Amino acid sequence: MEDDMELIPQQSHLFTLRVWMVNGDHAAPTWRARLQNIQSGEVNYCRDWNALIACIEEALREQNHKSVSD
Repeated sequence: MEDDMELIPQQSHLFTLRVWMVNGDHAAPTWRARLQNIQSGEVNYCRDWNALIACIEEALREQNHKSVSD
């Protein structure tokens, strides 16, 4: 049987995303996220959704830049 990674098209980007809620002492609960790029192993922690989207966009730009220069 073929390895699953061999079936992934070159334009694919794989991430794992962990999202959890943090309860502050007197503040409303907030969400946190951990994003790991499976191909590079890079991990980013985000405090809000905008930061999470920015991390994903940056990772995609870096991957696309690497594949163009190869």
